[in-house]
Amino acid sequence: MPRSINDQGVIVGNYLENLAFPAREITRPAIWPGPGGAGSDLGVNPTGSADAFGINDNQQIVGWQGGRASITPWLRNGTTVTTLPPLGDSDDTEALGENGNGVVVGSAAVAGGTLPGGNQAAVAWVNGKISTLGRLNGGAWSEALAINTAGQAVGSASPAGSSLLDSHAVKFSGGKAIDLNVPRGVNPGPAHATAINTSGVIVGDDPVSPDVSGLGNGFVYRNGHATELNSLIAPTPNVRLAGATGINDAGDIVGTAVLTQPDGTLSTVGYELLPVPTT
Repeated sequence: MPRSINDQGVIVGNYLENLAFPAREITRPAIWPGPGGAGSDLGVNPTGSADAFGINDNQQIVGWQGGRASITPWLRNGTTVTTLPPLGDSDDTEALGENGNGVVVGSAAVAGGTLPGGNQAAVAWVNGKISTLGRLNGGAWSEALAINTAGQAVGSASPAGSSLLDSHAVKFSGGKAIDLNVPRGVNPGPAHATAINTSGVIVGDDPVSPDVSGLGNGFVYRNGHATELNSLIAPTPNVRLAGATGINDAGDIVGTAVLTQPDGTLSTVGYELLPVPTT
């Protein structure tokens, strides 16, 4: 699953590894040098689960790693991996995006609160110090998934009285989460703004799910309006762009597509969407 692309076209994300003993499947962080290039493991937390969520133009990478009793955020600079501080005594703090100035954003579980298992707060690390970013209309759940060089952060948040299953794609500003009002579909589910480039163009996924994959549609948000990515490509039978997870300043978008096989079964692949030059 590709999650982020920088302006050099380097992509980070994850793949699933099957371990024989004990038999289990774990998430591993991966890096791809560009379209068609073979991916490789980043080596973070080599004996356990980890995921890579963001990469900037300085090749710094952020993500999370799983331990016996906690999930911790990490920053990889060159070959050095540093653990970022959690929010208070949170045992689940994740780094999910980073800009070119080294500001990292993510989420942190907060004990207690109104939601089962506790609340969650969108957070940012500036010079290694963590702070919260805001909520949507007094809601109890939020996460920041990306930040651009202008310091504009985007992510997902639930309004008051709602859980993460009804989260909205948002932009964080002035200590609040602002709803982007992307398409919600007949049976609303979670929506996420997953990336924002220097020009302020946002991509993500909405809860419009036309099949049983559980994945919505990818969207691109420009000038206050969200457009479904599937409407911007030539009709391709049995292929649906189910979510966008990264966009760079050239407008290259990466994400996950759902493929419908001849027998009706579904599978997913990573994709890269390149803008068509205009004349």
